[in-house]
Amino acid sequence: GDRSRDVPFQMNTKGEETILLTTEIPKSDESQKVSSQQWLVLVVSFLGWMMDSMDGSLFLLVQTPALHDLLHTTDKKEISEMSGIILSVFLIGAALGGVLSGVFADIFGRAHVMMLTVVLYSAGTALCALCQTPWQLAVLRFVTGIGTGGEWACGASLVAEVWPNRYRTTVGPVLQAGGGMGYLCAGLLYAIVIPFGWRAVFLCGLLPAVFGLSVRFFVNESEMWQLSRQCNPLGFTDAMHVIMQPPHRRNTISMTAVMGMLVLVYWSTSAWIPSIVRDIVTDHPQGSWDVDNASTSATIALNIGAMCGALSWIWSARVYGRKTVIAALVVAQMIVIPACFQSITNLNLLIPLLPIVGFCSAGVFGGMPIYLPELFPTSVRATGTAFVFNAGRILAATGPIMMGILVGWSGSYESAASIMPLCHIVTLVCLVFAKETKGQGLPE
Repeated sequence: GDRSRDVPFQMNTKGEETILLTTEIPKSDESQKVSSQQWLVLVVSFLGWMMDSMDGSLFLLVQTPALHDLLHTTDKKEISEMSGIILSVFLIGAALGGVLSGVFADIFGRAHVMMLTVVLYSAGTALCALCQTPWQLAVLRFVTGIGTGGEWACGASLVAEVWPNRYRTTVGPVLQAGGGMGYLCAGLLYAIVIPFGWRAVFLCGLLPAVFGLSVRFFVNESEMWQLSRQCNPLGFTDAMHVIMQPPHRRNTISMTAVMGMLVLVYWSTSAWIPSIVRDIVTDHPQGSWDVDNASTSATIALNIGAMCGALSWIWSARVYGRKTVIAALVVAQMIVIPACFQSITNLNLLIPLLPIVGFCSAGVFGGMPIYLPELFPTSVRATGTAFVFNAGRILAATGPIMMGILVGWSGSYESAASIMPLCHIVTLVCLVFAKETKGQGLPE
């Protein structure tokens, strides 16, 4: 090319010259006022993640009655083993969908791919209402997983790119709090709709589809992504190659392992709370508590804690940094979860403790919309964020199966859930190798 132009060049993965992104992509203007489009992006991403979590958790609330009907049995061991298989299939679908959606979001745009993921997980959840066998349910939960896995990385990347740096430690946790809100909505929907049967609960999963279609018409792509795409267009294999090469490889591998352990413990403990509470009510009848109101109360209590935990990152990420807060919440999980599930059989004591469990086990994810986008440049931000957030789910997919086996061996969900937090020893070791990004801007 003409080297007389005062524009720096670099070589992309195909050996072609491209304009250096650092000269073409504008940095966040710290004096910039928050625009209506920025608010719209945050609200849409929050609602997308909220409804993602709502659809993803509906199965957890109805797994016992659904599998009781589909398996034609009340045997706790058989139902728990099938629940574990279906949850694992869901997590594998989420991992696959998350990685693919991340790459597609870097190629085709965050908002476009977000719309498709919302429609997909809505349709998958609603179709579960038509299942006649547990294996049909497993297939549709896999489809739902593909959609739920992809939505988060699109929203997190979009929010990180359109909001100024000084606001990102605030808007990231607010985005993640949408997950807790989604679980709360699922609990309320369950309480209202379960009298009509578990199939009616699944039909409620269709509600987000209308929202998903509206994303296409109201949300614009970020300027950072548009300019990055013009300057350095990467294909599918190029994006994956970049995140697996220095200087990104160490962060990719270490944080994938960290996320894998976090998701493994979460889906092996908190995800089983409705079943644990059902067991407590069945085995130890307690006053006015029945199976349905106890399960709903537990879900609400847990997710109030989850939302508070996510929002606590607004302060803690600025003061202590990303890695320190993750480590503190992981250590807290290793103490709180066994203490809660191993020793408590009184619902009047258990349910008030569940917000603490939610604060530690789900609240730890509140920092991920801040931290993960900071590890990757714009051209591969959605790819890297999605890969780290979702590839660990393949490892986590073994958790529900392990829980099903542990329940059969130990005889209770409580005992099985008390063992799983020991996996966080691996989390703490892997976290040492990740980069601390406190005080650094979003890489371009």
